[in-house]
Amino acid sequence: MPVARTSSIRRASPPVSRTDFVRDNIKEAILSGEFTSGQTLVEAELGVSKTPVREALRILAGSGLVMMSTYKGASVRVIDATIARSVYDLRALLEPVALRRAVERGTDFTEARKVLGEAAEHLAILTAAENGDAQGAESLLRKHITDFIGRVAPSLTTGNDKGAR
Repeated sequence: MPVARTSSIRRASPPVSRTDFVRDNIKEAILSGEFTSGQTLVEAELGVSKTPVREALRILAGSGLVMMSTYKGASVRVIDATIARSVYDLRALLEPVALRRAVERGTDFTEARKVLGEAAEHLAILTAAENGDAQGAESLLRKHITDFIGRVAPSLTTGNDKGAR
């Protein structure tokens, strides 16, 4: 009995629901800066019926991009220096370890080099990684992140930064 061959015709992906479409568009507008930090998101001004807009805003609130208030409605989450510092503290803990593990696994960093460009700090980190220096790459990335925190939020930098160990 002959074996059935798969068709070379690509199947179209299933249609996106209205809620998914609205969610993706609002998310893109937030991440691109079209909707600014703290901006109120008025359902009627988003150009779609209320039900998918409400559902999309609820989903985005769950992911932290939108804040919901009983009396004020939805607005783009405000990211202040304290929240930003918390994010970078986590990055300083997680990303260097992830990089060390990637180096230990022998990961190819060609794409990373293309994306990061010619910044001296990035090149030093990539060079250490490409040379198999897992500990050195980890240390350089941790220093890069903690230095960045110090430059953008010096008032939040203390002498005992957890990420600077």
